[in-house]
Amino acid sequence: MKKVACVIALAGTTLSLGTALTSASASPESVTSNGLRLSIPNAKIFTNEFTTTVDMQFRGGDIRALELFVDGALLKKQELNTQSGRGVVSFALDGLADGVHTVLVRSQDLAGNWVTTSAKFKVAPAPESTLARALYPMRGQMVQGVVPIKVELSDTIRNPYVSFSIDDEFMAIMNGGPFAYAWDSAKASNGLHTITADIFDDVAKIKTLKIQINVNNAGGFTNIQREPVAPSTPANTNNLVSETIAKFSSPTSVTNL
Repeated sequence: MKKVACVIALAGTTLSLGTALTSASASPESVTSNGLRLSIPNAKIFTNEFTTTVDMQFRGGDIRALELFVDGALLKKQELNTQSGRGVVSFALDGLADGVHTVLVRSQDLAGNWVTTSAKFKVAPAPESTLARALYPMRGQMVQGVVPIKVELSDTIRNPYVSFSIDDEFMAIMNGGPFAYAWDSAKASNGLHTITADIFDDVAKIKTLKIQINVNNAGGFTNIQREPVAPSTPANTNNLVSETIAKFSSPTSVTNL
């Protein structure tokens, strides 16, 4: 099962984009009968080393409700309250699997009309780090029982220490090798979880490693999160891609222009 967390909030500034390698063509602009126009101009290639941020521009009207789909799966639906008739909605996603993904956004204008826009983007593997790398488990690996989480650090790091977290919850800190933490996955729900290792030297944090794994313990429990789908479900959302993982690490922001 997916483990999905999302918060939508009004903010004064957009979130910064992850490192983009190559730009793709923008999505075609969609429009309601009342003039609300949507487009996603930043369909790109991102690396899994950074947060993937997708921007949706709107103009010609205000948004009262929004639904976000990734690869056909409804991730969030929420009411909004834009007021200036134009702006940018930014979606920050962590943990998407490597490969091509489709993001689709439905927005409702003041008169209750829905308009839809979509775009494709690609998530590429993060480049191999010379400072630190994950030894175990591997990205997307299925695990059971006690999981030995291991990272390897470069000898050039002065006075290194590593902080381990699971789903953003602190677990342990190590200030000497081997840099490993034994995590009892039986205490977590079956499904997708994110392992984070923050690497520090004697001055500051110098590297963060993120790995998504799939826990599958016999007799384990599964957290199920369901949200109702609007009656007018967009086309092409029946074939859900279960391998796609999306976790919102920071609030989605709306900037009025």
